[in-house]
Amino acid sequence: MSTVSGVGSSRLAVAGTSAEENASRHCASHWAWMAVLGQSTTAGRPSRLAASRPISVFPPPGGTTRYVALPARSLAPGDYRVFLTPAAMEEVASMLHWGGFSGRALATRQSSLTRMHDEGVALHPRVTMREATAEGVAPGFQSAGFIRPAEVPLIERGRLVGALTSPRTAREFGGISNGAENDEAPEALSMHGGELPTADALAALDRGLYVGNLWYLNYSDRPASRITGMTRFATFWVEGGRIVAPVNVLRFDDTLFRMLGGNLEALTRETELILDSSTYRQRSLSSMRLPGALLSAMTFTL
Repeated sequence: MSTVSGVGSSRLAVAGTSAEENASRHCASHWAWMAVLGQSTTAGRPSRLAASRPISVFPPPGGTTRYVALPARSLAPGDYRVFLTPAAMEEVASMLHWGGFSGRALATRQSSLTRMHDEGVALHPRVTMREATAEGVAPGFQSAGFIRPAEVPLIERGRLVGALTSPRTAREFGGISNGAENDEAPEALSMHGGELPTADALAALDRGLYVGNLWYLNYSDRPASRITGMTRFATFWVEGGRIVAPVNVLRFDDTLFRMLGGNLEALTRETELILDSSTYRQRSLSSMRLPGALLSAMTFTL
């Protein structure tokens, strides 16, 4: 099963209201959109727009304010068990758009995945990623008219197996272009799901952080693929598989090699198609299809 949602639906804020009210409005909107826009797939490759079906892990529409209204907890810095929703995973995966899969960045050792390319460092075998143009909403050609293949394998069972190569990079460094734009960023990044039913995510988490969203991400150490960022909206403390309190803002600082490597316990069976809501200069046609992720530990620094 997969779902589809517009990223813009998770940016709701109303002028003249407090931050707490806006957060409450966001959460209610977030859960409602998840229920309304839930999508399913048939066996095998997911379709772009399948029949509607809600995600059962999310609190029911209209019932989220009772969680947000609870007294918030402040957590001490440290490692916590974490479940990242697809929306939070989008923020993590978006860091790989900054040259991660770029053929030029890999050739010049400026990619955050250089260690995977040069040293054979691997992610968890559960991690498989590809540029799946045929499953996104981007056209099958780039701005200069070069054709894109239906898919480009990037990571296979934790191993880097491909890159996004523009015609210019192919000419300068050798190799074959696969129709990437000059920035060589994914436009339809797709990550395979795992075996964890989304409905069982809280139970599998048991005790730890349910992270609904992240923002303000940046590299704190690009060669080490270390990123930092903040929790945003709908982050809750979970005990015994049940949400017990919202959590005040936290900053994390961890590496992709840990988060999607040794600390990755499970990926949800369901994936979500997330559409980029950017309208800078033009309407974005980028998208990502991602599962939720259960991590045995994620490092929070404040």
